[in-house]
Amino acid sequence: MVCKSPRSLTQDQPGLYRYEDDREELERLVVELVLARVDVEPPDPAMPWRERIEVMARRLRDAVAAHPAIVPLAISHRHHSLGVLSWSEAVLFGGLDA
Repeated sequence: MVCKSPRSLTQDQPGLYRYEDDREELERLVVELVLARVDVEPPDPAMPWRERIEVMARRLRDAVAAHPAIVPLAISHRHHSLGVLSWSEAVLFGGLDA
């Protein structure tokens, strides 16, 4: 569920942080919500490794393309994101036989 802006809810901005400590935590949660939709199941191991990597890249691109505003947040929070870590591990371990 996506919250409306504070103005449309006639709330003040601190209302957005009722359940999160601060803006950074809220941003990390948004990144995780979007990246949780990325399928990190490794592609068929019978596929050539380059095609497997391409499949994984397309999955990530499709998730991010559905929410392009997430790009700066994903970059800012990439070191703390379980979604980025899961995707990276799938790419790494999916291409180990290369």
